[in-house]
Amino acid sequence: MSLSKDRTMLRSKHRLRLSDKRMGTIATQQDKIETLQQEVKKQGDEIISLQKKRLKCSDQKVFLIQKGPADKILIEKKERRLTLISRGEVLKTYKIALGGDPNGPKERQGDNRNPGGNLHYRF
Repeated sequence: MSLSKDRTMLRSKHRLRLSDKRMGTIATQQDKIETLQQEVKKQGDEIISLQKKRLKCSDQKVFLIQKGPADKILIEKKERRLTLISRGEVLKTYKIALGGDPNGPKERQGDNRNPGGNLHYRF
């Protein structure tokens, strides 16, 4: 009888160890699942952010396509501003860098002024 009880106790201890291992494995797997779920959420947020940026860029392209290409470039030296115009409507305005004293006509080399006048370009 004593031998039988010992075997029974050994079997019970073995089953408990297996059960503990399984529980440890399950807990580890649950941790991995949570980590993966967090990564998926992070990547999903990143995808949404990129889609919003893409939509913003495509909205700007649509605006330019609807307005057409610039047919006139206006440079205002005093305001240091370049304006793109299409069919009489302003498409976009940019700040520009000019010489140290851009106001007035260019008189000689080194006077820090920029030449002015009407210029015609072909694109």
